Amino acid sequence: MAVPTFPRDKKTRNPNRRARRRADDLRPDLVWRLFEAAYITLKAQVAVEWATGARVSSVLYGVRLCDLILAKGREQITFRGTKNGEDVPAALNPTAVASLKEHLAWRGKPHDREAPLGETCRSPESQSVSLAPAPTGLDQAPRSSAGTAAEA
Repeated sequence: MAVPTFPRDKKTRNPNRRARRRADDLRPDLVWRLFEAAYITLKAQVAVEWATGARVSSVLYGVRLCDLILAKGREQITFRGTKNGEDVPAALNPTAVASLKEHLAWRGKPHDREAPLGETCRSPESQSVSLAPAPTGLDQAPRSSAGTAAEA
């Protein structure tokens, strides 16, 4: 069976003028308000991306808790497994440090220093782990009003 052909309108597919984002709508005060209103995990992620210029994937999947140094005067983060294959250390500004400290306080005491900094399950170590929900007992056969089959 042959694939059917459809007439294509080139003008619709390739318009002369594409819609663009208006950069002048993103005023610094508006960006700051969005940052302040963000959920705590997203706020920490955006703060690191803004301070270091890192890619989203580098922040989510390339940083462990042990790669973060928040000691006064030595604030830095090290990105592992970057695009070029090298480890890349980057300095953190005070806003990013404050957001990360807030995030870590919210997250609680870490049980594993090798755990990812971001809230993510996608890491080389966890790809073999099943993400299926744990059994809750709700998947068992419902009991009838006369009792269970063993009682009958």
